[in-house]
Amino acid sequence: MSARRGAARAGGTLAERRSTLAVITVCWGLVLVLWAVLTPMYGAPDEPAHVDSAIRLQGEHTWPAPGSAHYLSGVRHSINDEIALPAADRSTFGELLTANPGYSKVVDQMTQHPPLYYAVAGLVLKAIHFESLRWDLVVTALRLFDVLLVLPLPLLVWATVRRLTRSPKLAVLGAMGLFAVPQLQQIAASVTNDAPMMLLGGGLTWLVARYLTGAQRWRDVVAIGVVLGVMLLTKGTGLPAVPFVAVGMLIAAPIVDRWGRRILHAFVALAVALVLGGWWWLRNLYLYHDFQPSGLADVHPTAVWPPGKGPDPGVFLTNVWNGVPASFWGKFGLLRYPMLNVVTDTLTVLAVGIVIAFAFRRGVNRRTALALAVMPTVTLALLLFNIWRIFDRTARIYGTQGRYFYVAIVALLALSVIAWSAAVTSERMRRLAARVVTIGAPALTLYGLSVEYRGAFEKSYLAVDYDGLYTWAYSTPVGPEGIVLVLALVAVALVLTIIRTTRAALERPRPDLPREARPAVV
Repeated sequence: MSARRGAARAGGTLAERRSTLAVITVCWGLVLVLWAVLTPMYGAPDEPAHVDSAIRLQGEHTWPAPGSAHYLSGVRHSINDEIALPAADRSTFGELLTANPGYSKVVDQMTQHPPLYYAVAGLVLKAIHFESLRWDLVVTALRLFDVLLVLPLPLLVWATVRRLTRSPKLAVLGAMGLFAVPQLQQIAASVTNDAPMMLLGGGLTWLVARYLTGAQRWRDVVAIGVVLGVMLLTKGTGLPAVPFVAVGMLIAAPIVDRWGRRILHAFVALAVALVLGGWWWLRNLYLYHDFQPSGLADVHPTAVWPPGKGPDPGVFLTNVWNGVPASFWGKFGLLRYPMLNVVTDTLTVLAVGIVIAFAFRRGVNRRTALALAVMPTVTLALLLFNIWRIFDRTARIYGTQGRYFYVAIVALLALSVIAWSAAVTSERMRRLAARVVTIGAPALTLYGLSVEYRGAFEKSYLAVDYDGLYTWAYSTPVGPEGIVLVLALVAVALVLTIIRTTRAALERPRPDLPREARPAVV
């Protein structure tokens, strides 16, 4: 048994950090459960469409062309006629589908995506016998399924940062960064195809980080290709992962310094991904002459610009700035309840500014930082291109949503850790920065939860009154007892997480441990 492993099993500092990771993961899961309970039914972006597509696919086993699928009438009835009912008075999905057969006139745009997520969600629906359950219980079950999908995110962030920096302290702080993005938490705890993309994007980032640091066997190459292929068969936000894989494998520090071997590795990984999921996008190009045809093209008709006029770049950039950063950090309730602009603007400028200024400086992590930056950078470029294209065609601006970056959340957090570790050099400032992360990130979570609660149940007033609490208690499927239980568990978990992570980030190496068993210094 190595000294490091022996120290871990004996309860040394490394073991403490492993237990800290477990505490973070449990707290992360409980916070997501609270979001699933707090968010009103169908209160997250596109949630009704995701539910409708899962039900339709498991029942009919067909996937119509983009723009040709329509909501099931039963699902529309739950949205239009039962959303305001107390939970106990809502119908089962079986009752809704029987009483409201067929389809509505409303387009369900989700067939613009590949069907993999909806097929898996359909299996969940069958497993719980969804037709015999109230529809709000079914929505909650699908939300909790997504919570399970994203539960490993703290582990993936920790493992990626630990691999790249060799610092368990930085790894713990990186995992705590998930608590600084409340909007990510709400999206992850809703019914959405973004949930598997967060998991897959995080897993791919970890695999590429391993490749960058020497794990370059053929099984590593195939694993990268498999995960990338599944991403491509899940959602178009996986497309920026293609250049991420290519660049990451080509610029990795090689075990054997031969360009030919790295090129071969990249080719094999991309070929595996093409066979598993890339074919879907080539199919779209062949059938529709577009990588991802819009499912709402007919709903957003083409506009005719007056002679001499066209899309205004100033209007475009203003809308992008007002929409993307705010909806990345926290713009809840179908984008109706935003966090304060001063908060989201400050977080955006600070996060982006530090990365640009410090992440790419010449040094041991420069190559790694360049690779990590590929996926979010390409995501931004494609997002801007698509928003501008729609603006030019419809004279309206759609799609300014920061959640499209969540597929790269592990890469973003790892890149931020690299930048901040280069920016903060003195021991005193590092200890201060660690406290800011371990306390400030959970504080942002609580702030986001308060914004959602006040928006959904208090008409955005800074208040907690009987009417708001009553509405929440009897509109959620878990009832008042369930709310109290979840709130209590989250409160305890947050306190324990703050204490454990602060101790882990600030502790010093034990002098009685062998040198190789001591944790790396931040």
